[in-house]
Amino acid sequence: MIKQGFIPYPTLSFSPSTTLPPPPSSIRPSQTQPQTHVHTQTLFDMMSEEHKFSNGKRCKVQDWLSKLLWEPALLEGGDIRLMVVGHNDLRVSMESVLAEKSRFFAEKFCCDGAMSHSVEINDCDDVEVYVEVVVLMHYEDLKARLCSMNDGVPKVLSLLSF
Repeated sequence: MIKQGFIPYPTLSFSPSTTLPPPPSSIRPSQTQPQTHVHTQTLFDMMSEEHKFSNGKRCKVQDWLSKLLWEPALLEGGDIRLMVVGHNDLRVSMESVLAEKSRFFAEKFCCDGAMSHSVEINDCDDVEVYVEVVVLMHYEDLKARLCSMNDGVPKVLSLLSF
């Protein structure tokens, strides 16, 4: 029976004068299992481990990017200095980007023939993919380079969709 919006429960007593004993336990003391202490991670523990994981991941990404920036196609020299900054403050500086290899840069800097430019792209969603696309722009035989990548079809498709 619902009384004043509450469903009565026999073990709960809202009146100080009425007290009911708790319902009998169906588990006998001999049947009780030893309690095992389950360690649950606190938010602090998770954040601490995430920091360790992100530092390791960040080092791997930086090593991979530095190796990528030494690709032969980028060592020829360029006329644009490009700085790409990601959400996590990952910064990559490319000193030798050729404007003629990028339609975007060619259109923006077509009038200033002998002048060197510096471009900074802030808040980039995926710095690794952006840098890899810029490196791939410098290859003459892009199809051969994409086929030689060991990352598989999903990686190539993500680069092509960028």
